[in-house]
Amino acid sequence: MLTYVIAYIRDLALEYSVVAESFETSVPWDRVLDLCRNTKDRIHRECKERGVHFKPYVSCRVTQTYDAGKNIVSLSFTYCVLT
Repeated sequence: MLTYVIAYIRDLALEYSVVAESFETSVPWDRVLDLCRNTKDRIHRECKERGVHFKPYVSCRVTQTYDAGKNIVSLSFTYCVLT
């Protein structure tokens, strides 16, 4: 249910020049901090290069863990930008 609500909120936010999205990926535990840091840095850099005047909000959280021999972690990123 929340996924559907978020889509409607996103569409409403676009009318007020707010861009927000989320995405997921997976990575071994020993790469979690690097991936979080690099992804946040990249989003900030891209916003700056595109002339976004406000600092974007970027978050990362662990959503699931898997014991698949390499202790895989599922990460969810969310970002919001006022354009």
